[in-house]
Amino acid sequence: MLAKLRWPRAGRGRSGQCASSSRLELARAIDFAARLYADKLSERWSKPVVIENRPGGDGITGVAAFAAANDDHTLLFAHSAPVAVQPVIQEKLPYDPLRDLVPISIASDIFIVIASAEPVQATSIADFVARTRAHTPAFNWAAGPGLPQYVFGASLKQAGLDLTLVSYREVPPLLQDISTGRIQVVAHSLAAVRPVVQSGKARLLATANSQRSSIAPDVPTMVEAGSPDLRMDGFCGLDSTTAADIRRGRPDVDAA
Repeated sequence: MLAKLRWPRAGRGRSGQCASSSRLELARAIDFAARLYADKLSERWSKPVVIENRPGGDGITGVAAFAAANDDHTLLFAHSAPVAVQPVIQEKLPYDPLRDLVPISIASDIFIVIASAEPVQATSIADFVARTRAHTPAFNWAAGPGLPQYVFGASLKQAGLDLTLVSYREVPPLLQDISTGRIQVVAHSLAAVRPVVQSGKARLLATANSQRSSIAPDVPTMVEAGSPDLRMDGFCGLDSTTAADIRRGRPDVDAA
């Protein structure tokens, strides 16, 4: 997920920033955490922080727009894929993370989970693997873009499981299909799949992070579930185009 945060330009705020309206631009749908930060920063600056969505390309669209603008009154709120994953798997990007972005702070963790549709009746990763091997025709699977799809797909091949990948451009159709049982297993962010889990249409089997999530403390990690090679630790962070924003923004970001 991404975001852009404008430094106020006129007047003085409580932390020394200018006090005109700030703006936060998002590149994807993980805007919940960004909005929490926007609310807290608005309180600190006594001025509104406005959110704009910038969806597309697993965050590439938003980062490219941010880098091209090169606005020293703007910060980017980004998930890790466009700055840490896409430069590895893409031959060419419209930005250079090392040249165009200056990291300011990690804002929050992103938990990637493995969830199965309720009709599968799997209660654990081992149980799901056993049911997959015994099921004909092959189960369908889906994943979040970028790292979840690559890593989970590789783990399925490593386990010798022949599942059919179904790709989605947006999250709502994926949730609809796992709710109806068209998709049997999904690797995606906990925030994305939580609604279908809470509705009883899907079941969390494991988290791919190094540690369990405090939101789902009873769900084991993939390492605990017996798959030590499947581990993904994602995050959301704030970036700038200038090192000066580290001095200006980090105290307020850390406080938020």
